[in-house]
Amino acid sequence: MRPRKLLCKCPKRLINTKWHNLDGKNITNSEVKEKVLEDFDKNIKSEISVDKKTVTKEVRKKISSVNKRQSSQPIGWSCIVLMGLPTFFLIVMDLINCYFHFRTRCVRKKRNRITAISGIQDHGYPLQ
Repeated sequence: MRPRKLLCKCPKRLINTKWHNLDGKNITNSEVKEKVLEDFDKNIKSEISVDKKTVTKEVRKKISSVNKRQSSQPIGWSCIVLMGLPTFFLIVMDLINCYFHFRTRCVRKKRNRITAISGIQDHGYPLQ
């Protein structure tokens, strides 16, 4: 059984009297805790919860600052060029190799076809 009076000696103006109606009732501490948590979830939790996306720490993670030093922009562009040129050269070399591969492949087929026809004529077979 819960005590009829508060054990606290605090001044009454500092004490929250919301749960004093449970004093003196035949109720266990676990039931009191359950009622307090239920009330907390219904009334207080929505008042004190904060949207994590609007906290300044989270906002600052997403925003980058402007670098006003004069050396920063040329260094950035030179890094982009140094990373982009090897990639560009590899792609160009690959395209050139593809061009020569398909060019020689198509030319060989035409030559083989011409030599086959000319070979038939040399043996004396009439063309139809």
